[in-house]
Amino acid sequence: AFESFLSEKDKMVSLAEDGGTKIDDVPIWKQQIACLSKSHIAILYKEILRAKSVFNFDVDVEFAICDEQLYFLQARPITGKLAQ
Repeated sequence: AFESFLSEKDKMVSLAEDGGTKIDDVPIWKQQIACLSKSHIAILYKEILRAKSVFNFDVDVEFAICDEQLYFLQARPITGKLAQ
């Protein structure tokens, strides 16, 4: 099982006019909206469990969602406190 909650978010990475990225303030109205839908969370949870099974270790993942498709950008073993 999993749970979700809103974290404090006052900064966001945005696309800059030159094609790079920039840090912007998160508008107040967006600060109370979840970045991921419950459906996205469920899919991510399922796929992380699958990755854990394939790699045979707990994974720390970087991911992106584009056009409702989940992409793992990187997966590596969890290190530090969470790994214990």
